Amino acid sequence: MLTVRHISHVQHCTQSLIDLKRSCSETAVVCTANSSSVHSAEVIIGDNVTRSIQLRDVSLVAEETEQSTWDASYDEAKYIEAKFGSFCYSPKYPYFVATDKQLLSESVLRERGCAKRLPKVIIAGVKKCGTGAVLRFLNLHPNITGSSQAEVHYFDSRVKRDLTWYRDQMPYSSQDQITIEKTPTYFNFPDDAPRRIREELSPETKIILVLCDPVRRAVSDYLEYQWRTTVPGAGAAKRIRKTFELTVVDVGYSESVKEEQEIVDLGVYIKFLIRWYDAFEKENILLVDGTRFSNAPYRELQKIEHFLGLRPFFREAHFSLNPDRGIYCINFPKEYCLPESKGRTHPIVDDIIWQKMCDFYAPYDKMLAKIYGYNFSWVGHCEQRKQYR
Repeated sequence: MLTVRHISHVQHCTQSLIDLKRSCSETAVVCTANSSSVHSAEVIIGDNVTRSIQLRDVSLVAEETEQSTWDASYDEAKYIEAKFGSFCYSPKYPYFVATDKQLLSESVLRERGCAKRLPKVIIAGVKKCGTGAVLRFLNLHPNITGSSQAEVHYFDSRVKRDLTWYRDQMPYSSQDQITIEKTPTYFNFPDDAPRRIREELSPETKIILVLCDPVRRAVSDYLEYQWRTTVPGAGAAKRIRKTFELTVVDVGYSESVKEEQEIVDLGVYIKFLIRWYDAFEKENILLVDGTRFSNAPYRELQKIEHFLGLRPFFREAHFSLNPDRGIYCINFPKEYCLPESKGRTHPIVDDIIWQKMCDFYAPYDKMLAKIYGYNFSWVGHCEQRKQYR
């Protein structure tokens, strides 16, 4: 039995990023049901066509799942049994990496129904918001297996390949496991990536989009491009200037933010989300707060478990903060930390430039939060002192 707690403001928008791009009015109603919370919104479009939105409260989902985990979450032997009892590979640490594991015999593969399957879930972005860490941590779940290579780039490749090639890039999986692929550039390139995923895979494909503080994301992207210029074989980098400040702001001239610069443009999440909500039903898209994930990974992982309909596994005790690197590492079933390329130390950005970037993204972030009914952690908290560890 749902009871109305309060009715939020009515907002008028000129673009609906949920149901195509027609004028709409949106009324949000927050309801409660016992110990859980549901955010319910009705979007009225055009000729009184109504579509509703249902979003579970993240913190309450986390509390519920924390209380309902199973023994594989506590006991390493039980974990190995749950993970590898129907897995297609022999146990080898680290458990979440499939490529270095030994494939089981053909007879066992047949018995377990192992095959290379197209992914049911795609982590499609956003670059430098923690998508790699999200996939690595998710691969710990007994019912998940990630793609064999870090990023497949099937839907954004200029080289024409078919689904047979794409399937062959996936790991072997059993009927009990979900195959996940991660390529964060799908989020913004090419324009038809969401449509192709829907048409070539399935309209029921689950899409996970990890969003984070766009200013921090831009700094991290800048550092990535710098790294690519110094590491042989890392690939060609986009042209950047000597400093982050010169790269993102027209210093000494207009003093305005360079909106056309790729590392700036990518942080305007709302314009890219239009494509995804045009291609997929909202219940098949999950927006993950990458900033919250970096500060408390288990809560966002529990949110993903709920979205995918998985048995709750992740617990707070599975992770601990590495004080030297400022990132969370895995404690269970064994200790493991992400590679040194993750968690790079960010430079101290000039205060004026930082504020310019904050001011540039502010209206887009506020619109993002209002339309999708989600309180992203960085919105309204862009002071420089909050941006560094």
